[in-house]
Amino acid sequence: MQFKKSALISLVMAIFFACQPTDNKTFNYSPEKPTQSNEITVQYNPVATPLKDSKAIDMVIYKIGESLNKTSSVELQKENNLWTGKIKPTEKDQVFLIKFTNGNVTDNNNKKGYEIYLFKDGKKYPNAETVLNVTKLKYKRILNVEPNEEKTYKLLSASDALRQKHFYTYIKLLSKFDENKKDSIISFIVTSIEKKDSLTKNDYSILSKFHPTQKEKYKAEMNKKFKPDERFTELNKLFSIKDPIKTIKAVKIFAKKYPNDKLTSMIFDSAIGKLVDTKKYKKAIKLLEKNESIAGSGSYNSIAWSLYENKQMLDKALDLASKGIEKENESMQQKLKKIPPFYTKKEFEKILKRSAANIYDTKGAILVELKKFKKAEDILEKATRYNNFNDASINERYITSLIKNKKNKLAKKVIEKVILAGKYNDNIISMLKGIFDGTEKQCEKYISDLVNKSNEKQIEEIKKEMINKPAPDFKLKAADGKEVKLSDFKGKVVIIDFWATWCGPCKASFPGMQKLVDYYSNNNNVVFLFVNTWERVDNKIKNAKDFITKNNYKFPYLLIDAENKAVTSYKVEGIPTKFIVDPKGNIRFKDVGFPGEVEMIQKMKIMIDYLAK
Repeated sequence: MQFKKSALISLVMAIFFACQPTDNKTFNYSPEKPTQSNEITVQYNPVATPLKDSKAIDMVIYKIGESLNKTSSVELQKENNLWTGKIKPTEKDQVFLIKFTNGNVTDNNNKKGYEIYLFKDGKKYPNAETVLNVTKLKYKRILNVEPNEEKTYKLLSASDALRQKHFYTYIKLLSKFDENKKDSIISFIVTSIEKKDSLTKNDYSILSKFHPTQKEKYKAEMNKKFKPDERFTELNKLFSIKDPIKTIKAVKIFAKKYPNDKLTSMIFDSAIGKLVDTKKYKKAIKLLEKNESIAGSGSYNSIAWSLYENKQMLDKALDLASKGIEKENESMQQKLKKIPPFYTKKEFEKILKRSAANIYDTKGAILVELKKFKKAEDILEKATRYNNFNDASINERYITSLIKNKKNKLAKKVIEKVILAGKYNDNIISMLKGIFDGTEKQCEKYISDLVNKSNEKQIEEIKKEMINKPAPDFKLKAADGKEVKLSDFKGKVVIIDFWATWCGPCKASFPGMQKLVDYYSNNNNVVFLFVNTWERVDNKIKNAKDFITKNNYKFPYLLIDAENKAVTSYKVEGIPTKFIVDPKGNIRFKDVGFPGEVEMIQKMKIMIDYLAK
């Protein structure tokens, strides 16, 4: 009877999930045409996905209506190979975009996402597909999806109302797919908007920028009807002040007028950072202590870290780092009260903790320097955990504290973990040699095996990031006045690094990039092109050249993208962005941002060597 009962349940479940709008056996849901009043049951079979061996899986749901409303997560329950969870729609929801994750690895259907449309009167909501595709395009980096731009363009083109609502997205797509029709279509949209009885702020914005003859008229009407936010005007003034003392005076006035503005602490911290850069510690500390109410944790961290690096006033540095942690924790709690719509609470908390790892690491580093190893261990354990062991320098300090506290067994376990994850440095290898229980030969083999496994794992991960697109050729003027073309380097591996002098992560990456340039200096088949772009100065060549000279970088090719044509042709959305081009002239890797020097160097070497072999 038990067999019959199981067979009957299986048959019912098979019928229940049989008629689904997908051929993907990985993902099924019921009912077939859910409404806002239905509870939706989702079944997920990860056997053919990166999550096949997961012990726990969450379903992350991006809830979309007129826009992205909210992101939530559901912990799935496992029965045999199937994982099941339920979604409760709200009256605002029209379509769901879904991914599955175990916290470290994610399955989002090859960057397309899994989709569930809601129905009303047997039909999908009329704009749901368009808004879903616009959402994918708008948040593609956060959602880690590859939007279908051509499809989004066609969907927007089919609705005059939607292309007005998403006008700036539409214009970008129009430039890409129908450049020759751009002027006539914009003219049509402008005329359509003018005929409206009542204009929205978005309407006025479009007319004030694109009306052929009356831009100023509509700008004046917009400012009269929708009064400009004085806050933005004042913020622009604040950002334009270069002197840190004057900035702090101005930001104090701004803070009284806008007491809850989250940019206040950021501007204040930046000003304190400028004082720290010139080692005006006493001035910075005095101003910080007078203005603690508007300071963020960044002020405490920048002073404390610089004092630590220069081995000055370490007791004061420790006090500042401790107060910085208090500030960071207060800030984290406040931010968690208002979670952005594209993150779950768990995801957002993880991001905030990753940011908090820096101030914990600063305190831990100071404690190590002061030889207070027991306290250092507790703080650095948090720093590594918050950062998910992703920073080799933080890992090194944590391992140091463990060894100093005679916890060699745990230290060895942590070292193994970070080496296999590729988050280690030479000092960590040296520490492993110091605590290894065995002969020198055994130790060398043990380390060699770990490093080889790590490299193999990283190569496999990096292979997943490989692309194969023709690299757009460009001809740019170098800082020395010569013209350089990408095609001049056919047959070589070329690293193109888009950067700007105002970009903090770009500048932070340059010491590591110099090490890479030096490492490959004798390899004639590897070329580095540093492309300065998106600058807002008159003399762009002098600006870039002065920065490179001042910092004593020896980059063989410093190119100036004066008109931003190269960066546009590569569709760069943020800098630093690096492209690695193979000897045939195809882009094989794209790397955005700066994860840290050690991590960047390790990853770049693997990618370059893989293409150069």
